[in-house]
Amino acid sequence: MDLKNQYNRFPYPPIPFFALPKKNQGFPLSYELGTKFVFHQSKSHRGIKILIVGGGTFEPLLVAQTHPQAKLVCNIDFSESSCETLKKRILFAKLTKKKLPPIEVICHDINHWHGKKFDYILISNVLHHLPDPTKTLTLLSTWLKPDGVLRMITYPKTSRIWMRETQAWFKCHNLKPADFFLKQKSKKIINTLPENHPIQSCYYSQPERGFKAGLIDSFYNAFENPLTPLEWQEAFAHSGLKWMQETQNETSQGSFLTQISRNTKTLSPFERMQIMDDSLEVCSNPIWWLRKESSKQPLNTNTDIFTRPLYSSQINVLDLNNSPAEVFQVIKHNPETQFTLPSQVFWELGEGLYRCKMILNKASVSLDEYLSQLRSQVGPRYSAPPHSKHLPKLSVLDYDTDELLKTYENYSKPWSIAQWTELAQMLNGNHSIVNQAERLQRKEGPFESMFNICFTVDGSISKVI
Repeated sequence: MDLKNQYNRFPYPPIPFFALPKKNQGFPLSYELGTKFVFHQSKSHRGIKILIVGGGTFEPLLVAQTHPQAKLVCNIDFSESSCETLKKRILFAKLTKKKLPPIEVICHDINHWHGKKFDYILISNVLHHLPDPTKTLTLLSTWLKPDGVLRMITYPKTSRIWMRETQAWFKCHNLKPADFFLKQKSKKIINTLPENHPIQSCYYSQPERGFKAGLIDSFYNAFENPLTPLEWQEAFAHSGLKWMQETQNETSQGSFLTQISRNTKTLSPFERMQIMDDSLEVCSNPIWWLRKESSKQPLNTNTDIFTRPLYSSQINVLDLNNSPAEVFQVIKHNPETQFTLPSQVFWELGEGLYRCKMILNKASVSLDEYLSQLRSQVGPRYSAPPHSKHLPKLSVLDYDTDELLKTYENYSKPWSIAQWTELAQMLNGNHSIVNQAERLQRKEGPFESMFNICFTVDGSISKVI
């Protein structure tokens, strides 16, 4: 199911069209608030033109109700179902005599629409679903007036690692959004995991799992492509936009880092955001306010500036240093050979910590010092709503950070699905090996940095105890 089909079948948010915004609910989205952040003085929304991108079934009406004196509120969304639900909601709001500005609902792909000029653009949780977020952001910038304001919400990248792992666990079990009993099947598959498994913790931490559209949006999304804060920094510069402020949960902001470690004040806002994200401390989606710049900068595609020495892996370690063809030759001549499989989760968490380490060095702060302050001043912050019970293994503090770094520094990235598929084709086309490898990574990876496997005669794999 592609992204458009997903949101056509499961419009989001899935609330009845007669559910209307409450009084003052839209203040966090107000133009007056945004101009205060961007220009350091609040401006009136009277006579402005507003664009909402991918507003779904509710946000455009919320924005319109918050800006009754706007000249135009325009929403563009590629989901026909979402647009139809939104139109019904707007009609119902008018029947209740809500004071609303002119509202235009356009069902179209944002990347193929000829836009107008707007004073204020809002794009919430859309860019990370696109193949090229920078391209779309650059397009939006051309529709923004010289003194315009842009408000965007996006997923954090590293901090959503357990969301991705949970999605991968469901995929391993061939669960699909179209399954009629998806909620029941999802819960059953989650409960096959041992207690305190991070995938299980992640699932139970999401209140939206209780309704199908929310479950799909969280764990079955057709496409996600979040950028790191440093990649967003490049995207903003290339798009001719200047980052001005962030207003997500205070303890998820880059500025919160300076409360943990004062020396980090010398770092740029994006470097601080990067550290927060790489240490899994961004617990709410970043909300960023931007203004239009007079010039653009060329896009720097090399944002991974923190290189590390790569150690040569031996042939019995399955990572990117070993080609499937090489591994096949070993299996062919000695099928009893044991292979070491690096944990994908440990490797990815180690990559984030290594990046933290490199940035913190610029502020004369050691990684150990930062993690110690994080542990004493903040502690693990993941809990299951509505209770405060701690959910284990979702915080980087729940792991041996030295082991995470060692896994990243000593091995190349673990094999991708494409590499496992290539090996499967050589092993008499036994593609079950791909699913077995994925399940092993999802189930065992969070607990072991390395685990031994052995290939059986029929081409399947088993964990060696």
